[in-house]
Amino acid sequence: MASLESAIAHFRTAQAELFRSTVEIKFASGTAFDPITGAVTTTYTTRATTPALVRPRSSGDVQAGEEEVTLGQHEAKFPVRTHVEVGDLVVVTSSTHDQALIGKTFNVTEKLYDDWQICRRVVMEANEG
Repeated sequence: MASLESAIAHFRTAQAELFRSTVEIKFASGTAFDPITGAVTTTYTTRATTPALVRPRSSGDVQAGEEEVTLGQHEAKFPVRTHVEVGDLVVVTSSTHDQALIGKTFNVTEKLYDDWQICRRVVMEANEG
């Protein structure tokens, strides 16, 4: 009979074979001032470049002020030791099966935890800005 540790190792290897994209994970590292426009913008630094699986999660209508907007969520899976935090940006740099994903940027809104962590999972929203 296999131990729990060997089963987790097996499933981590199987999950890694499903990663079809490469992403950059970026964190807010400061601000920059544009003297011409007067705008202050957040600057980001790459924390990691890693294989990933980016999938749609759900979409639903939410109230934003007096408007109803559709909020689409995605889920990303990374190797289990990937450092990612809520507030990070995930930028897709390559994708085997969906070229339209390349260049898309997502905001990490939730980091999922699990005692039997097979992969690092996060919930994200598309960053249209």
